[in-house]
Amino acid sequence: MKSTKRDWAGRILLILAIAALLIPVYWLAKSAFSNNTQLFTNPPQFFPTPPNLDGFQQILSTIVPDLGTSAIIALGCVVLTLVVALPTAFGLTLLGGQRGAGISKLVVLSTLMFPSIMFVIPLYNLFYQVGLLNTVVALIIADSIYAVPLGILVSYTYFSTIPSETIEAAIVDGASQGKVFLRIVCPLGMPAIATTAIFAFLFGWGDYLFAVTFGAGRDLTPASIAISGLIQGQSGVTPWPQVMAGAVLLCIPALVAVLFAQRYITSGLAAGAIK
Repeated sequence: MKSTKRDWAGRILLILAIAALLIPVYWLAKSAFSNNTQLFTNPPQFFPTPPNLDGFQQILSTIVPDLGTSAIIALGCVVLTLVVALPTAFGLTLLGGQRGAGISKLVVLSTLMFPSIMFVIPLYNLFYQVGLLNTVVALIIADSIYAVPLGILVSYTYFSTIPSETIEAAIVDGASQGKVFLRIVCPLGMPAIATTAIFAFLFGWGDYLFAVTFGAGRDLTPASIAISGLIQGQSGVTPWPQVMAGAVLLCIPALVAVLFAQRYITSGLAAGAIK
């Protein structure tokens, strides 16, 4: 009986937690399909009748180039993260328990402990000196600050589950470490690679702090900055349905990417727990 009561209590708490997470998402979607009159109706309308698409039409007429800029930044962050994180993780795997491997992993982990605001001023000075301010390259590098160490940890954890005999046999057969990495480790480590790529994409796609600080020029504005620019815009009035519609559009690619690679993400993150 006590076990049954605990199960029901756990389910109720889980339902409440899910509701707390989904209510803001529902309200965002509901506001995107409302007009200003429906949005500020008192008492509020929980289901806009009829649904209004003006917010999507207006935001799509202006934000498409900005979505393209965000896509370039996100994909660039994915490429840079994979190029740096995967070989580094493979190197740590080869080190195994050798001296210095533990310190290296601790250094990588420690970079995730610092808030992103700590990197703003040093990166701003660096980008200013090398002439990268207001460029997409600066945003790709900045967004990779967290993606790279996270990718190293995820990939290292998964690569460590690959039997060492497999790697040693390939080396004995004459394969170089580069061939072992490309032909054995990468194919077997696809869950870790997919997980790293998805997180890197999310870092680049949804970034706001680095984008608003370093900018990408007036002709290359990320979607997050374009949407925030609508709040208290030139007219002094915020078109909230348009802002909410833009936020919905910004969420869709990230949601699709996570759903598409959910199986890989689950196995990639679970490898560390199993190990």
